[in-house]
This record gives sequence, structure tokens and C-alpha cells, in this order.
Amino acid sequence: MAGDQGGSKPEKKAPRLGATGDAVRRNVRRLRDAQGLSAADVSKRLDTLGRPIPLVGIQRIESGERRPDADDLVALAVVLGVSPSTLLMPSGVAAEDVVSASSIEVEAALLWDWLIARRPLPDESGPLLYERAAIRFFDRALPPWESITIEAGVLGSGEPSEFMKRTLLRKFYPDGVPDGDD
Repeated sequence: MAGDQGGSKPEKKAPRLGATGDAVRRNVRRLRDAQGLSAADVSKRLDTLGRPIPLVGIQRIESGERRPDADDLVALAVVLGVSPSTLLMPSGVAAEDVVSASSIEVEAALLWDWLIARRPLPDESGPLLYERAAIRFFDRALPPWESITIEAGVLGSGEPSEFMKRTLLRKFYPDGVPDGDD
């Protein structure tokens, strides 16, 4: 056959990991080691959970040769006893250290707050526009029962503004706030 290279398949290249992928692979290994688990133990626990990743898959995740998908990430977090955010966060850094996550570089504390939806990433818009950006962030990032409480803490007021309350309540309850008798 023309173009046949003796039936051999092209060599598959390992995916190039960015900073976040690298953090995930390092955290999986770090947390596994800290708990005295082998890669085979993690693989067995994932199988029991219903999200099988064979031993070689775990080894490839840890070496950066395999990218875990979102379902893998959550299952690994369950098996390792952490939040998925923990796997995404670079470890061994101080709060004020600048860290990379995909295409952003921010202080570690800011990245953590964003990963757990505590506050949006900072921008250069100024206080008034930041409040509006924060409202949009929480509107998209949080379930309704968390939005109002967290927004108040992020913006430092202790209480959400009336504007924030009205905006969120309209978004999450377009037909009016349930009275509990429904």
C-alpha cells in the first residue's frame, strides 16, 4: 500500500500539560503518597467508585502523559479525600506567592479564593465596576443559596447591598421568592 509504513502506528505524543495540569498530576502523587496509597490502590478505589482508571492510567496521570478529564478529576478527589479545587491548586506555596494556572498568574491566596468561588479574580476596573463584576461572577459561579452570603463577605460590607439582593433574587427566583409553603 502506498504510504504504509510497515503497518506501524504513529507514535502517540504525551499531551503537553499547562501549569494547572502539572499541579493536578503533582497533587495526585503528593496526596497518594501522604496517605500511603499505591497507584494500584487508587486504581482499585476508583473502580469501586464506578470511575475505573487502570493502574497504567494513574501512572500516566502522575507522569503527565495523561490528562484527567473532569469526571476523572472529581473521582480522584473523592478517592483522595479532598476537594477537586485542592487538586487544581499548586501545593507548597505561600499565600503571597505568585502562581500560574493555565494562562493567569496571581497570588496563591487569590487563586484559591477563585477556585472555591469565594471571590472573582481581580481586575483593573475600580471599586464600582468590581462590585458589578463580583455580582456577575457570583451569579454564574454559585448556587443561589450561597450567592448572597458570600458576596457580602467578599465586598467587605458584612451585608449584601439592596442592589445585590434584588439582582440575585430576580435571577434565581424570576417568579418570586418561595415562601416555604410550596
